[in-house]
Amino acid sequence: MPEHTSLITHRLAALRLWFIETRDEADASRLASPPSGAASPLSLLLVAGLALTLMDAVGDASDWAAVARLLASVGLPDAARAVAAWMREPASGSNHRLIYWALNCQLWYLLLPLLWATIAARQSFTALGFGVGRLREHLPAYATLALLLFPLLLFVSGQPSFLRVYPYFDPLPGAPLWPDFWRLELLYFAQFAAVEFFFRGFLVQGLRSTFGYASIYLSLLPYCMIHFGKPLPEVLASLAAGLVLGHLSLASRSIWPGIALHIFAAATMDLAVLWRKGLLG
Repeated sequence: MPEHTSLITHRLAALRLWFIETRDEADASRLASPPSGAASPLSLLLVAGLALTLMDAVGDASDWAAVARLLASVGLPDAARAVAAWMREPASGSNHRLIYWALNCQLWYLLLPLLWATIAARQSFTALGFGVGRLREHLPAYATLALLLFPLLLFVSGQPSFLRVYPYFDPLPGAPLWPDFWRLELLYFAQFAAVEFFFRGFLVQGLRSTFGYASIYLSLLPYCMIHFGKPLPEVLASLAAGLVLGHLSLASRSIWPGIALHIFAAATMDLAVLWRKGLLG
């Protein structure tokens, strides 16, 4: 057998063993009786459903008018007018819409479930994936994913469907990217932390003691659905990404490398599209 074929066979066998070990360990961690009360899987899924519903109802920038009406109805007309004036500002209205959406991600994907998990269900930050876990031994897997993603991102950044969507930042004609673009990129990156916590921390780690490895699959469908409206290849890729990132979350017991990988992919895509549009100088 040629040496390179033997090496590939060995690597595939090691990958399969790693998958089986992670799956079996997650399944072995299931409790004999599910948590009850606020910590029950039903309570967690209800909170997750509420967060997803509120994000869909008011989280998109097109829903800002509903928020303004709500503020007016609860006796805050000045706040309602301020929201309306801010969102209608013509000079950078689309960027205000980006800010609105990113802040809603923080509110519904991070703050709401985090408050419930830590206060009502009394779960620790470590149990939700905020610790370092076994991060060090799984860093090579994340680095390999980043290396595989890089040429793929460069390729798809030139496709018309991606050029129409990215970057979310909308620079004014002739305006420099600094500092507005980079400030908004930081906010954009922060929403990835919220999304990664919600799907790989709150759902995957939060449901592990009840469903074991199947907690990945429970998080997969809503994760795919939040990508609806984006280019079709990205929607389909979200299924693979949800499986891989869910597996790595269970294996490493940490969401930090998943956040870093998301930010790497987003930054690469945005910079590649700006370069193709001739906006990097």
